[in-house]
Amino acid sequence: MADEAIKVIRQAALSHLSTTSYRYRKVGARSTLREFIIPFGTTGYILRFDFRTQELVLVIGARDQREEDFH
Repeated sequence: MADEAIKVIRQAALSHLSTTSYRYRKVGARSTLREFIIPFGTTGYILRFDFRTQELVLVIGARDQREEDFH
């Protein structure tokens, strides 16, 4: 199950962040810090990322939607 989740997260990051990265929800005051939901099973994962340059997007982390906090 974990291997499949990693595969889904990686594929979503590669396909979505390369084409539509600015359309996702902002996090905090920084306009470059964003996150989006990746459906998986009955819930999904939240991927948090930051724009470093136009060509570089840093994935900060991923968490299950059921988790209460995100560090």
